[in-house]
Amino acid sequence: MAESRGRVVYADLLRILATFAVIVIHVAGGGEKTAPVGSPDWQACNIYNTLARWAVPVFVMLSGMFLLNPDKEIAARKIYTKYIFRVLLAIAVW
Repeated sequence: MAESRGRVVYADLLRILATFAVIVIHVAGGGEKTAPVGSPDWQACNIYNTLARWAVPVFVMLSGMFLLNPDKEIAARKIYTKYIFRVLLAIAVW
């Protein structure tokens, strides 16, 4: 992995690109709701929305990449007590 001071550079770049793609998804989704279905504006928003959909799975994969890093030993007990608890807490608060 290309690293710079403990950072994984390509993961940071993927996060930046995925962040912009998520913004495109939200902006295009708003345009799809306001434009008449089938109009050129609606079609353009639909195309932008479709082309940016890769961003959400990339965020999931990046999370898994750092959680399941083979260089880092994590006990199964810690995964269940620390990480699963945080996910469940976030879901409950949401």
